[in-house]
Amino acid sequence: MQQYPTNSKYSSRHHDDLAVFIKEELAKALPNSLMMKSKRRVAERLADRLAADNPQFDREKFLKACGLEDD
Repeated sequence: MQQYPTNSKYSSRHHDDLAVFIKEELAKALPNSLMMKSKRRVAERLADRLAADNPQFDREKFLKACGLEDD
């Protein structure tokens, strides 16, 4: 079994909080026409950062929690 570093900056609770913020707050802040494109861009960039920090990060679960489904 592969060992992963235990010194991640972000916990699963951080992932949950960030996903809720993206899902709820961006919807309030942006007009509907821009909201989904902006939400996807922010969520994907953040998912990249979280995955780099923790190899066990579940990108698909995070994007779904952000309110984004696969196209």
